[in-house]
Amino acid sequence: KIKIAALKMMSSNTGISGAARIGRLLPGESGLQFKLPLIGRHVPKPEKPLDRVLPKYSGPVGKKRFDVLYFPGCSMRELYTGTAIHMVKVLNRFGVGVYLDFRQKCCGFPHLTAGDRKAFERLSSHNTGRISAFEGEIEYIVTACATCGSALKNNYSLPVPVKDINELLVNVLEVSFSRTPSENKPSTRFHHPCHLMKHQNVKVQPEKILRELTDYEEMQGSDFCCGFGGSFSVFERELSREIGDTKTAMIKQSFTDDGIRDEVLVTSCPGCMLQLA
Repeated sequence: KIKIAALKMMSSNTGISGAARIGRLLPGESGLQFKLPLIGRHVPKPEKPLDRVLPKYSGPVGKKRFDVLYFPGCSMRELYTGTAIHMVKVLNRFGVGVYLDFRQKCCGFPHLTAGDRKAFERLSSHNTGRISAFEGEIEYIVTACATCGSALKNNYSLPVPVKDINELLVNVLEVSFSRTPSENKPSTRFHHPCHLMKHQNVKVQPEKILRELTDYEEMQGSDFCCGFGGSFSVFERELSREIGDTKTAMIKQSFTDDGIRDEVLVTSCPGCMLQLA
């Protein structure tokens, strides 16, 4: 019953935004979120929802190359809004106009993996209809959520190609950050999300960006699962924690071996960000 209720909540934008509103009411460091049903973990305080901070269209800076439709997904719309804003600004900077459709819903992947195919089909049908309305106006659908990207590429039939943000920057826009000054570059390691590397074959692109922008080295177990897995981390909490603990040990060992003090762990999936944090 709890699983059904959780998936039903995710089926509507009203349910997701309602949960985010409750999260905004909680004192940031009170620890109350550890007492909430289905949560039991640290969750960052939700930021302002995306439809409150971004317009339906953000035009490019300078000469336009093409337009895209951004599919933010649930977490980027409500939890990691700041990351979504930065992504849109980066694309605008490189001549890409970005459309947003705030009537999009959850991609449905949590429902599909939980066995609720009917709910997934409803959500995918709704989103396909919303996306199809932009056909002829956009070159690509872009996402910064590995899970959404995997669902859109592998479980949808869409009239426009889907690109992860790393793919779009490296393979399509051919952006180079090689002129970045070498001094004061942060030291980074990258965690490869399963839904990005294993489901979309996107590996070299984020590594290329990090090599140009930072002092980057591949870490031990960079492609080892963090244990989040969406609803898996809720309904198989202990196993999720065990996998996460193994991953955490790998991360710590990687940085310890290199003697780095000011290290930054980078990833490209809101679910992985939540689990690793």
